[in-house]
Amino acid sequence: MNLARRAVIVASWLCISLGGSAAQVPDGVVEQHVMRVTTDTREYCNLLMARIAAAEDAALAPLPRAQMLATEGRRMCARGQVRPGIARLRRALMLLEARR
Repeated sequence: MNLARRAVIVASWLCISLGGSAAQVPDGVVEQHVMRVTTDTREYCNLLMARIAAAEDAALAPLPRAQMLATEGRRMCARGQVRPGIARLRRALMLLEARR
């Protein structure tokens, strides 16, 4: 059996295995982790900026590193450098949320 065919078989097996385990969650049980699908868009930049603003309002003291990352991220998103801008915004948000 060639390598490509093995890879397809393994991937299929994983999909079937993972799909079956999700169906076995008992009724009334709410899963704690929700997977979010994000894209590298300006809309996602805006969403992150709104979450950062809320986290900054809730923070007791300003975090210079988070503020710097957020400023850089906003600037990069505005200039069309969406992917690196999102990376900086997400790091800033992580820093702010860890402070709560």
